[in-house]
Amino acid sequence: MNSNQKKRLQKVSYEPFYLLNLSKNEKNNLVFDVSGSTANLYQTTIYPKSQTVFCNCPDARSWAKKQGCICKHACFVFLRVLKISENELINQ
Repeated sequence: MNSNQKKRLQKVSYEPFYLLNLSKNEKNNLVFDVSGSTANLYQTTIYPKSQTVFCNCPDARSWAKKQGCICKHACFVFLRVLKISENELINQ
């Protein structure tokens, strides 16, 4: 795991995150409405068929994408909401 991803995983332990809503869209993708440390609202979507995740935050759309990692909002969803351990996430 690269150092950029480790930093994002660590942010889940000390920055405030709130799950505001969980739903499924018409294609059965899981959609999480998450509020983060800046109080902005972002949608993190998990696509089970392709086993991918997308967040509409600026970091996920640009810098994190270029670095090959997922944003802190997606980390929050995996670690705190879905209760996937960090070790399981690393080995995926």
